[in-house]
Amino acid sequence: MNVAFEVGYSAYNHNTLTMWEAQFGDFCNTCQVAIDTILSSGQTKWGRQVGLVLLLPHGMEGQGPEHSSARLERFLELCDDDCVHMPGKESGVPSGETVEEIMTRQLFEINWIICNLTTSANLFHCLRRQIHMPFRKPLVRHVSTLSIFIIPIIEPDINRLFN
Repeated sequence: MNVAFEVGYSAYNHNTLTMWEAQFGDFCNTCQVAIDTILSSGQTKWGRQVGLVLLLPHGMEGQGPEHSSARLERFLELCDDDCVHMPGKESGVPSGETVEEIMTRQLFEINWIICNLTTSANLFHCLRRQIHMPFRKPLVRHVSTLSIFIIPIIEPDINRLFN
């Protein structure tokens, strides 16, 4: 259960980008307890912010039961964000909030961020945002087949990454 070490390290040191990849024998099903009790509800239970990035296989490639424990729907069910709630419309919220302030507040109130990226530029900006946020949230990244990142047609121009 290596993910527990990374959770502790990420909670202790907020100036690092701590990543854990579930791969080759260290699959997601071996660390479900840590994911369910610490990552998905840690800030609500104990007030600790954890900025761990989980790189999880999506389990849709037909590799067998051990390779299918990181299904996207399981992590979406653990989200505490209300899908019909429109941020910025609550009572008691300052009326002059900018869109950026509303989105930052929504990111702070959710329990984790789940993403499904399709290009290396998406990955770059997602990890960049993870480090530059003024607080820490777990980031769950479901990895589709890695071959998607070597297809030339979706490879971004290096100059576009920094603009």
